Amino acid sequence: MERWDKLNFAFEYLLQFISLKPAEERYQINSVELALVSNFKGGNNSVVEPLHSLGDKLLRYSCQLSRLAKLIAGRDLRQIQAIDSLGAEAGEFLALSARANSKIAGFGPSYASALLAAYFPQTLPIVDRQVLRGADIGHDVDESGQVVSIANYYPMLLRRFRDELEVRPRVSVRELDREWFIRGSKINRARRAENRSQ
Repeated sequence: MERWDKLNFAFEYLLQFISLKPAEERYQINSVELALVSNFKGGNNSVVEPLHSLGDKLLRYSCQLSRLAKLIAGRDLRQIQAIDSLGAEAGEFLALSARANSKIAGFGPSYASALLAAYFPQTLPIVDRQVLRGADIGHDVDESGQVVSIANYYPMLLRRFRDELEVRPRVSVRELDREWFIRGSKINRARRAENRSQ
């Protein structure tokens, strides 16, 4: 079983939680969703924001999420004509993870994109280094291999997804995410093996 498939089980916990929310609370993000995103993304980060500062910050994310919901209006990515507007609004959601008044400790832009993908799985992908690599989007990495300023690549990734989906009408955003994540992982493993052999 591919790593993406295992991670997708954790992603399904998040999808289920969101689907069970009452309609009036649909776009009100809470701490459980942050924990579920952290469980899905794994790695070395955990969401560790103190509870006393979390409420005001989540309110900012929830407001931006509501704006995105109005813009998306239930459409999938192929149906979005104003891709630059979508990229700007989604980018604004990711940017909240870097601003002093909304930054949540342990919840970076890739985590924020995972939350967006859970709310809009037919419209918004997750940005991470494997998907960027698999989608042939060049990116800078730091000495630890993390993508530098990953949020900056999100509008480009959205356009790349939409372009690919337009020529592949039977493929979903999640299926394309899987394909590019696996391709990026294979490229990454090949590069590591090459570096070890030198």
